[in-house]
Amino acid sequence: MAAWQAEFDSFGCLYDPTAASAVGNEVPESSPRVVFVGALPSPFAGRTALHYSVPSGGRVRLAVYDVAGREIAVLVDAIRPSGSHVVPWDPGHLADGLYFSRLQYESPVAGSITVTRKLIRIR
Repeated sequence: MAAWQAEFDSFGCLYDPTAASAVGNEVPESSPRVVFVGALPSPFAGRTALHYSVPSGGRVRLAVYDVAGREIAVLVDAIRPSGSHVVPWDPGHLADGLYFSRLQYESPVAGSITVTRKLIRIR
């Protein structure tokens, strides 16, 4: 497929098989070194914690977005060492519903990876 062409799936959604982002419970094959579990517990009422693991030290940005794509909160935007990390999140006044958490990781060793997970808030 030429670089300027696009594919659409059966629902009419734009499909890019080269994208390194995912929504769901599995990490895409293109990013086997980064694990982003997302929120535990999920769905959650009140507070939750976002769990991720990176293979080497690098810049991590973890942000939360509403369904319209507006950034709601930036939970991490710093250099983090390799290993597992847990980031607590208290959405406070936010309404119940669907949100998205996006983990962006960049390292000279592992490259650049972005993974997105669903967050469901209930009361």
